[in-house]
Amino acid sequence: MKFSHVAVGVAVVGGLYLASNNFGQVDCEVLNVSHVNKVYPVNNEMDAGIAVEVLVENRGAQGDVSVDATLTSSEGTWTRNWNGTLAKNERTKITADFPEPTLLAYNMHASGRCISR
Repeated sequence: MKFSHVAVGVAVVGGLYLASNNFGQVDCEVLNVSHVNKVYPVNNEMDAGIAVEVLVENRGAQGDVSVDATLTSSEGTWTRNWNGTLAKNERTKITADFPEPTLLAYNMHASGRCISR
């Protein structure tokens, strides 16, 4: 009798552990988002723009993810998307280039989103 209670207790605790660790599911999280000024070659000429870097980590099982990097400024909003596969516990930085804003743009804000596909 004592063993059956122990086995049930271990099964319940084990089940809670697996559920809290997203067993079998991708768990993609955005860790950091930043943006930096960058110079791009456009039509064989150099042009200024912004690069948005999104650092993501998959804390669940290996799987397919979709990462969006968005840049908003006084001149508009632009989004770039990256689709790929992340291994369990893999951390990667996605860099998206935005040549659209001019040098006169202000109120720059970058954001990122990571979801399983």
